[in-house]
Amino acid sequence: MKKILCAVVLAVVMSSCASAAVPSVVVLSTKTYSGRENMEKALQEIDAKYSGKISTGILYLEDHPEVVKQYSVRHVPMLVFRDATGEIAATEAGCRSVDEILAVFRKAGVNVE
Repeated sequence: MKKILCAVVLAVVMSSCASAAVPSVVVLSTKTYSGRENMEKALQEIDAKYSGKISTGILYLEDHPEVVKQYSVRHVPMLVFRDATGEIAATEAGCRSVDEILAVFRKAGVNVE
């Protein structure tokens, strides 16, 4: 899992997940979010099962407060789903399992298989 912790511009972060021309999911969260470990495990599982097919990342809002306004973050975690071209396909608030993440991609018409 690519952990994005600090000192990067959001545009670079978001585009780096899509740089391999694969769909991506970036989790916008806080370092103190109680479900952080569950989200990290889900992303690790995606990395293991879908390597080369889905890119993942985490962006901590404490390090990038400008993201809160830019993406209208009201709840954490917020997941930003991008298609293989880098366009936002969907956004979701709340912790998601691997199956739920894959379902969001499918619902948005993004092929991840």
